[in-house]
Amino acid sequence: MRISTKALFGGGKNKEETAKDRVKRYLGLARGLSEKIEASVLALYERALSTNQGEVNAVKIERLEYFRGMLKKHIDLVLKQARI
Repeated sequence: MRISTKALFGGGKNKEETAKDRVKRYLGLARGLSEKIEASVLALYERALSTNQGEVNAVKIERLEYFRGMLKKHIDLVLKQARI
């Protein structure tokens, strides 16, 4: 995100387009991370159900779901501020 801020305030040719491109790439990476987190949560749920070790995986699941929620809020804020 710092790179897109530097591109926007740094000047140069086509700084608006450069900043939007960098924000889009950043959002793509953030969405990819969110998908990986979701896959990990599903895998942990499956493991917890198949091995009857729900308590062991409950903390991991809770932390991943919290992180995924915060990442979703962050993505929404970036989208709102970037107005893409």
